[in-house]
Amino acid sequence: MKTTLLTNIYNEQYLLPLWLEHHKKMFDHGIIIDYRSTDNSVEICKQICPTWEVRISKNEEFGCNENDEQFMEIEKTISGIKMILNTTEFLYIDKPLTEFFDEKTPKAFGVSSYGVYSNTESDVINIQELEKCVLMKNVVFFEEYTRGHRQIHTFPSGNYGLGRHSSYNNWSKTDSMAILWLGYYPWNQKMIDRKMQIRKNIPKTDIDNGYSYHHFWDINKLLSVKEYCYNNGKPIKDLCPNLQKMIEKNINSN
Repeated sequence: MKTTLLTNIYNEQYLLPLWLEHHKKMFDHGIIIDYRSTDNSVEICKQICPTWEVRISKNEEFGCNENDEQFMEIEKTISGIKMILNTTEFLYIDKPLTEFFDEKTPKAFGVSSYGVYSNTESDVINIQELEKCVLMKNVVFFEEYTRGHRQIHTFPSGNYGLGRHSSYNNWSKTDSMAILWLGYYPWNQKMIDRKMQIRKNIPKTDIDNGYSYHHFWDINKLLSVKEYCYNNGKPIKDLCPNLQKMIEKNINSN
């Protein structure tokens, strides 16, 4: 079965090279929805994954419902295994994706996300360095319950709830996949700038409905969230030992 990864981008040049390098050997194909980036994001995609598609979003702004609908419309044109991830979400698997599915019956799995937090500023330049850094002693993990699950499936579409953190398809949870969520790591000015600029693309209707409120947090709120998650986080071996094993396997294979 063909495997396809989808994402949307808007000025994601900081994490995008790591995200592409990590996933390009895991998936046969990728579809990247560009919300008219003004940095080097599109050029990075074409350089690292030249066979993947970059499509201009039909939506001028990043509305939650409109974004979900656009993704589901695209999914309906794709056969095989499909998954949508943000560029802060790095999927880890303990066996090839095709071994989770069969071609006879549509199936879906919910994959848990684990946020990464540190009490120090840092930077990384490639996926190999990132994987080594997230297993260091000054890094903790915090399961993002409020994020729900990301779906990987063979249904016509993900049939998602708002924000794609849930699905109305039948699905089951698996510990053989996990997502490393880099919403707050590595923490540095480039990451802060990335988080703060997203608000420019969110429509007023979403703001009025209380959607995407976290994109409007100021730096003090971001720092307090990061500090809370760090102080209440756990070593990855205590929270998701299989994720640790999958990361270590990647490190040893490079």
